[in-house]
Amino acid sequence: MVWNLREYGLFKKTEAYQTLKNSNNEATLMAIPLTLAMSVNVLFILAVIFIPNLWTYIEYLFPVAIFVFLSIGVYALKIFTEYFIRLLVKGDFNFISNNSFTQMIVVFAFSTITVGFTAPAAMSHHITTSAIAMFFAILFGTITFLFGALGLLFGFNSILSHSVAKEGSPSLWISIPIITLLTISSIRIYFAISHNFLHIQHPTPIVLFVLLSISISLQLLFGILGYIVMERINYFSEYVDGPKKNPGSFSLICPGVAFFVLGMFFVHYGLVQNGVITKFSLAYFLILIPIVMVQLMTISTLFKLRRKLLSEHENRLEEQAITTEEKTAKEVQITFQEEVISASVMEKDESQIISEELLHAQKEASASEADSYTATLKRSASQERKHIPSLKGVDKLVVLPIKMATFPMRMMVKPITKSIQITKATIEHLEKK
Repeated sequence: MVWNLREYGLFKKTEAYQTLKNSNNEATLMAIPLTLAMSVNVLFILAVIFIPNLWTYIEYLFPVAIFVFLSIGVYALKIFTEYFIRLLVKGDFNFISNNSFTQMIVVFAFSTITVGFTAPAAMSHHITTSAIAMFFAILFGTITFLFGALGLLFGFNSILSHSVAKEGSPSLWISIPIITLLTISSIRIYFAISHNFLHIQHPTPIVLFVLLSISISLQLLFGILGYIVMERINYFSEYVDGPKKNPGSFSLICPGVAFFVLGMFFVHYGLVQNGVITKFSLAYFLILIPIVMVQLMTISTLFKLRRKLLSEHENRLEEQAITTEEKTAKEVQITFQEEVISASVMEKDESQIISEELLHAQKEASASEADSYTATLKRSASQERKHIPSLKGVDKLVVLPIKMATFPMRMMVKPITKSIQITKATIEHLEKK
């Protein structure tokens, strides 16, 4: 759910969203409140089943449920009024492309919100809570009946004029879940009135038998009619068992589930409670056979469509992710290599600059050392002449051995002195740079 809402937020920033907002398909945005309301209903059922002793505190949850469904209902009204007012102002509804019952998704959304309100209306023992929930249930139920009639009228008008759209043909069954939701809502309101307003603990079950019989009859009518049409245009052989793909094929699942749910209501509230059949008898199980068969066929279709549409899509996403990772790794490797080459070039340039600076420093140090060494020799000669005048008259055989003895020492000291001077000059030069 969170992922879908996030993706919808990204979709709103595209041009395709603006195109959607100015076409008949704007009605499909009602799938958002439909999904939200259905999710809340499922969470409520799961909480009651799996949380121990939750029913003890259920009265505290009913106001929360009313607030949540009211928020979803306001959001649904906002989406629908923007769509419907645009049609009234501009008059740009395309009847040619409306050759299916896809517009009935509006009715489906409102009926889901309606059945959400009827839960606290029927189950709460506080008359105020029950009355508030019942009011909003009747409000959204009235909207559902009104626009349901308009949707069927417009849908049949376009279908009879331009034939049914093959990809939109599963919408012929959309009335089945709507009938289930409205029937359950009616049963809950009947219980709420009987328990909280008329104080009748056991309402007359014959009313439920009549109501459920009408609902099951309508579902069988739409179910058989839709099946024959889709079989005639080869929808099942192409989009379920064949190679063609369409996400709208998943709309085949909800009618099967809805028929099963209302079938169980019909068996227990319509037949068992009125004494027509006995629970767990042979007749009871025989009546359940077609209902269970529809459910099993629905589950089988779900797995087929999942393998066909979602599994291949997941594989493509995985392949794209792997390709993206490989591409990213290659780009990182190329970037790293470029950085290494750039660093090598920079290091080479810096080394060349430093070598030139060292060479220059060595030249300067050599010149300085030569001048210093020459001056030292001059001072030494002067001092020898000054302090050892007696050498002038001494035979050269005395002086030469002394110089030869000190020659190795002078040869060792000279390179060390030169290296120290070069290093000092280099440091001073680099500091200046």
